Amino acid sequence: MKTNKITINSGPLGTGTIHLDDTDISNAVRGIDVRLRPGDFPEVTLELGVTEIYRLSAEEPDVLIDGHVRDVLIKLGWTPPQGD
Repeated sequence: MKTNKITINSGPLGTGTIHLDDTDISNAVRGIDVRLRPGDFPEVTLELGVTEIYRLSAEEPDVLIDGHVRDVLIKLGWTPPQGD
C-alpha cells in the first residue's frame, strides 16, 4: 500500500493548513478525520470537495472536480479519464 506524509497545522476555528507530501492541499479539503489505534499506523480520512454534478439520472454523469481536488487525487494515485 502506498503511504503519504500528511502534516496538519490546526489553528483556531477550523483554520490551518494540510500538507500532503509537502504540497499544501488545504484548498481542496472540506474536512479531515484522524484515527489513532495503539500498535497501528494513524489513519487519515480526507473529505475532498467535488464542486458540481450534472445529469444525475444519466448512466455516466459528468462530475466536475475542482482543480485543487484533482491535483490531490492525482498525487494519491488516481489516473484521470482519458480526454481530461
